[in-house]
Amino acid sequence: MAEFEISNPSQNNLSLRSGPSVIFDKIGTLESGKTGRGDFIYTYQSELVTDGQTRALSSDQWIHVTELNGVVVDGWMAVKHLGRSGASISTQPPMDLTVTFGVELEGYNPITLTGTLTPK
Repeated sequence: MAEFEISNPSQNNLSLRSGPSVIFDKIGTLESGKTGRGDFIYTYQSELVTDGQTRALSSDQWIHVTELNGVVVDGWMAVKHLGRSGASISTQPPMDLTVTFGVELEGYNPITLTGTLTPK
């Protein structure tokens, strides 16, 4: 899965919400100049209108945020909301993953296997 770096280029805080729209509760903020990480971008395919108010335009984008300032989170932040830019995002290259696991089988000495998974 792609990983994105999120940054706040504005002078204002950006809201972290419990879902991909302003109709969801605010659960945190990304301060000016701070960064985070995300793993999925949701793009609206049509307008979202609730209670007679336009809450999202077609092509608005929200990113699923997994980390803010080094702290694990689970929320959503506007990349583009009502046609205006919010958070800035950039794609992060996939990383190598080192995995280690043990194998124990009755009658045999246990072993530990370690390997590195590299992106395709």
